[in-house]
Amino acid sequence: MERLNVQDSSFFQYEADGPPMAVGGVLRVQGPPPPIELLRAAILSRLGNMTRLGQRVEPSAGLRQPKWVDVEPNMELHVHDYRVDPGSTVANAVSAIIERPLDHARPLWDCYQISGYTADEHAICMRVHHSIADGQGTLLLLGRLLDLSPDGGMTLTDAVTQALEAQKEDTTTAKAKSGADFFNVVARTTRARLEPAVANISEFVRTLPDTANSMAAFTPKPPPKPQGLTGKVHAGRTWVSGRVPLEDVKLAKRALDCTVNDIVLSGCAAGFRALLLSRGVELAPDRVVRAAVPVSLRDAGDLSSSNQVQMLPVALPVGQADPRKRVAAVKTVTTSAKRSMLPVISDAVWTFAEKATPSPLMTQMLTKSVETTDWLFETVITNVPGPPMPLYIAGDEVLSLVPLVPIASGSKLQIVISVLSYNGSLEVGITGDAVAASDITVLVAGIVDELKALADLS
Repeated sequence: MERLNVQDSSFFQYEADGPPMAVGGVLRVQGPPPPIELLRAAILSRLGNMTRLGQRVEPSAGLRQPKWVDVEPNMELHVHDYRVDPGSTVANAVSAIIERPLDHARPLWDCYQISGYTADEHAICMRVHHSIADGQGTLLLLGRLLDLSPDGGMTLTDAVTQALEAQKEDTTTAKAKSGADFFNVVARTTRARLEPAVANISEFVRTLPDTANSMAAFTPKPPPKPQGLTGKVHAGRTWVSGRVPLEDVKLAKRALDCTVNDIVLSGCAAGFRALLLSRGVELAPDRVVRAAVPVSLRDAGDLSSSNQVQMLPVALPVGQADPRKRVAAVKTVTTSAKRSMLPVISDAVWTFAEKATPSPLMTQMLTKSVETTDWLFETVITNVPGPPMPLYIAGDEVLSLVPLVPIASGSKLQIVISVLSYNGSLEVGITGDAVAASDITVLVAGIVDELKALADLS
């Protein structure tokens, strides 16, 4: 029997009677939809490799955390046929789907096959509760359903697993060949023990200023008023997506001497600038939007579906009107943040607190802290590298793969952004509060326009 850790179970508290904290993906798939029975059968055939999708969460008595309990999923209750009128959009369907609750008496996932909006394609929206996986874990989980070829044979997650195993074998072989000499072995072992310690001390000293800056960036501050990006979160949700050629982003990255992530964050800064201006907000040159960017602490060979992230702060320069200066400002902030040890320190503090604090008290502390999230940051932006090749589901090609992230009803964050690269495109998905952020079409258009403009500048 396995129990949830405090971080995983806290996502139930963040829901605060609102829509579920569910992550996932929206796939546009070539061709008309297959009969729903075939999709159910295809998913059922893969469930043996997706343990959490065959388990439900059962509360525990006393101070113990909830536990995972094996059950037999009823595919008719998990996989749904969702038909819309001709001329409707996938975005409208997804907006309605993500508001639907997940039944806690069953495994915490569902899948919707969306059809009717056009004749030559269909879409699939799949959700899993955030207690099961983070963004990267969700991609690896869904990768069990995605094949490398139309006739199946190997899934995306199988391919990743084999590639990692091959890397391990190459490393082991290289080590075996490198030192038959006894004294070389002794010297190599000594260096292996001493060098990391010295390197860690040196790294800590070198990164101390950056760590201090990153920690200072998470100092609580009152959210900007009026007409900011945070506030009351309502029951409804809205969802939009956009895409740009990945090569455009890489072109801008090379020309402006920065990273793909810097270009993406600069695009988000431009998008938020456009959104705030459209709301009539006057932007001072030094105005920033405080974003939290999840950083994965997952080991290279860890393919488990679990939550293994900590946050890095990034100040998006929305007051800056010049695109090149926006990129330069983002690069300065991210370079310092990446050098900092904040995610490692945060993870160590979290691990200690989880072990030293009774679970109910820890859960209550987390619930209270999420209520004041807007004093720390105004949005969350995830950016996960995805598969560079076309994938297939039930024999049909996946035309686009857009990540899906939730808004915590218990928080004050009204907009979250997720980005994923897939088969030569950069896919952007944005979830917004249906009342306070019904205008996120302005945001996604601003991001896409900026990424294209940066490529043109390059």
